[in-house]
Amino acid sequence: MKRATLMSGSSSQFDASGSALGYIYQCQMALLLALRKDDDPSLAVSIEKIDDITFENNGTAYQRLQTKHQVVPGSVTDASADVWKTIRIWSEEIASSKLVPDKTLLFLLTTGSAKAESALAYLRGDGERQPQTARSMLESTAEQSDSKVIKKAFATYSRLTQSQRTSLFEAIHVLDRSPTAVEVRPLLIRELRLSAEQQHRNALADRLEGWWLEQVISHLTSPANIPIPVERILAQVVEISRQFHRDCLPDDFLTVDVPPEDCPANDVRRFVRQLELIGIKTDRIRAAQEDFYRAVAQRSRWVKDSLIDLPELAAFETRLHVAWKAMFDLMVEALSDCRLEDEQRKQGWNLYNWAQTQAPANCGLWVRPQFQASYMTTGSFHILADKDPPRIGWHPDHTNRLSTNTPQGS
Repeated sequence: MKRATLMSGSSSQFDASGSALGYIYQCQMALLLALRKDDDPSLAVSIEKIDDITFENNGTAYQRLQTKHQVVPGSVTDASADVWKTIRIWSEEIASSKLVPDKTLLFLLTTGSAKAESALAYLRGDGERQPQTARSMLESTAEQSDSKVIKKAFATYSRLTQSQRTSLFEAIHVLDRSPTAVEVRPLLIRELRLSAEQQHRNALADRLEGWWLEQVISHLTSPANIPIPVERILAQVVEISRQFHRDCLPDDFLTVDVPPEDCPANDVRRFVRQLELIGIKTDRIRAAQEDFYRAVAQRSRWVKDSLIDLPELAAFETRLHVAWKAMFDLMVEALSDCRLEDEQRKQGWNLYNWAQTQAPANCGLWVRPQFQASYMTTGSFHILADKDPPRIGWHPDHTNRLSTNTPQGS
């Protein structure tokens, strides 16, 4: 398949940045083109299976694309090596009956520009399309060329019958001046314009591209190499876009692995010390560390993506504090004048269990009505317990027990 054109003036003969960018470009264009197939969601897309990008219909190749990405777009001529490599690939496929050009559209997608009245210009999809004129011009170019690449490609092409050559050029469409890897992102966001408000489209695109990368990796590593249904891509856009409605938020950290450094064995952070005061054991402390990490990371990303503002988070924390205060006051009243440490720890343990089990099920304690991930409620309780001074605590005497002189974690 194609390999991307390297940037001129590369600093090293081993520089593979252009090739790497070429593969990224394939993935980008596959997603962008799939989003434009919303009028025919029965199609499926594959990458590096039959061609660089292939759209299939019920297992039959419907459209095949060769992508040619130039880091610095220039002109693409009738004698360009990329053009003839593509012709050789398709000619070999026709000769082996793997490609029937009468039934498949063939696209040469390049970021380069074809000159006016060149063979490639006559293969564009506009009103000046003249595929057989282009064929004659390219055959003439090959006959006069000394390029080994062109000679090899032309030898393969020459083994086709006249009818096969005619069909090949009728099927070829040149898409020159295509967007570069840098230019694809704005086009992707434009395709999402009806799926989210303008201020949220970048965040939506980020999450869609992250999901798409996972799909591509699975597609490329699967022995079956099953194509990805366009319908699945369109459905994912709808699913992600729902998270950007006013009463919801995207959940980016539910299944994310928490880094080991955020769950240290000897954690001196204030919220962990609060748990130790009431006798919470190792496994539940680890769960608390994970909830704390996810809540902090998710809230930070929401703020970064302008999906929520600090006053709304403050209001959310106030609701948590009010609910905690009501339960804490009940606990203190039940203890009355009891100063037995075991009983105080037990009551604090019960309060913490409420925050872990009952509070997350209370819709009044959700950050938004349709965001129901429990780690946000439990993790935000830990955030309040970690403040200096702490806004909440579990042990009845937590304020006095937490010495401000004790070293705090980050």
